[in-house]
Amino acid sequence: MSVKYISVKQHNFKDPSKPRYIAQCKSRGHVDIHDISSNLSHASTLNAADVVAVIEGLTHAISQSLSEGYIIKLGDFGSFYLSLDAEAQDTPKAVNANSIKGCKIYFRPGKQLAKKLANTTYSTR
Repeated sequence: MSVKYISVKQHNFKDPSKPRYIAQCKSRGHVDIHDISSNLSHASTLNAADVVAVIEGLTHAISQSLSEGYIIKLGDFGSFYLSLDAEAQDTPKAVNANSIKGCKIYFRPGKQLAKKLANTTYSTR
């Protein structure tokens, strides 16, 4: 099955009188934890409830480790890491916890996951 896309108008900063267009992914909908656990249970000896428990445990373990400052490496699946959203300061000494507004979680796919998506096909909806 292919990834669906739509054409979206984009502002042209070089020449505003000539808009440009770009392809944007069009979602088919959502797949939730129960859908994933059902699919995984059919491919393993675990039942769907066990898979849900493992995913929920993994979510807790990842959030705990991230909040302790670790990068999470899950082999071929990929890595999770934090990035800070902070206000710039005039001097290094002025940078402190009060200048940090929050953090964002980023995911970097592993080589095998990225390789599996290399053969993705695309089609208009």
